[in-house]
Amino acid sequence: MDRRTEPENKTQEDMNAESDYITDKNGIRVRMPYKTIKLVEFDNLDPKELIDIPHSARVQYRLLLMDAVLRAKVEFVKRKATVIYNHPEAKNYKDKINQQQLIEFFEKEGIHVDRNAIKERDYDYVKEHYTYAFEAPEIRESVPYGYTKEEWHKYKEEAARKKQEERAQKLKATESGEVGVQEDDEENLVKGVSDLIKQVFAKFRSINN
Repeated sequence: MDRRTEPENKTQEDMNAESDYITDKNGIRVRMPYKTIKLVEFDNLDPKELIDIPHSARVQYRLLLMDAVLRAKVEFVKRKATVIYNHPEAKNYKDKINQQQLIEFFEKEGIHVDRNAIKERDYDYVKEHYTYAFEAPEIRESVPYGYTKEEWHKYKEEAARKKQEERAQKLKATESGEVGVQEDDEENLVKGVSDLIKQVFAKFRSINN
């Protein structure tokens, strides 16, 4: 069941608010829990306060436990934390938190935010989350290690071309009868190997007797 369309246990006024709904490209009417929220980046964090990668991951996990936080990433190597959160001015009934409360959260974790290195912007939930996740313009794939995106696409195109040529050659061989000859040769080879194995076992038995 697609729970994206299910109304939550809220007031009838909330559930009937037309502004809460969008119609996607398939004509399906979907209720959006958020519209415009916030994305904030805390740069220039002190690596001594982040301690190490496992500790940074624990801080990230504790951030995600907060109902007003939709996404969070704490990066030890980049000395950076990114949080997408539901701010008090957002027009929805979900739990909210402000930037100052996020700063206080980090301070409780022993991380003092550089207030001069804070970048914040509006985050369009419909465009940047829902549309990206459920109406992707193309299938997204990870490029294997050792390839650039351009190299990988070029390799795939070349592999597809070779496969198409092999199919064309097989089709041509089938029409000319060459496949049948090849199958006969393979059958004779298998029979010859089988006969050879039988001869070896027969000789082995005769020696033992």
